[in-house]
Amino acid sequence: MVVQMKIVNKFIFKIPYPYINKRKNKSLLTLNNWNKIHWSQRNKIKNAFKEQLKEWFIPYSSKNSEALKLTLQLITPQRHIDAINLALVIKWIEDVLIEKNWILDDKNNTIVILPTIINKKEIDPKIKVIIERIER
Repeated sequence: MVVQMKIVNKFIFKIPYPYINKRKNKSLLTLNNWNKIHWSQRNKIKNAFKEQLKEWFIPYSSKNSEALKLTLQLITPQRHIDAINLALVIKWIEDVLIEKNWILDDKNNTIVILPTIINKKEIDPKIKVIIERIER
C-alpha cells in the first residue's frame, strides 16, 4: 500500500553549526567530543543552540502538523564532517519544533541527511535545514 504525502509548506533555514569552546579555541560539535565534556557544559551548549533555533522559528506559523520531513545538510568551509554528527542537532531541532507547536511529537517525522558540502566561501559552518509540512 502506497501512502500519498502532500507537502503543505516548505521552510529553508541556514543555521550556524554549534561549537564547543575548548580552553583557547573553538571546536565543532561532534559525537566524539560531545561525550568528553562535562554535563553542565553540554547542557549550556544544548540550551544556547535551542534558544537560537526558537528565534529562527518565531516568525513562522505554528500550526500543528501530523508529520514533517526534515532535510539537513552541513555546509563547512574546511573539512568533511560525518553526517552522523548531526544526530544531536536533529534531536534538538525536533524538540524545538514540538515546543513551538509545529508538531505534536517526533514519532512520525522523516529525516533526510544529505552529504556534507565543503564551501570555501563560508566563514563558519552552517546547517541547511529544510522543513516540509506533510499531510497524509
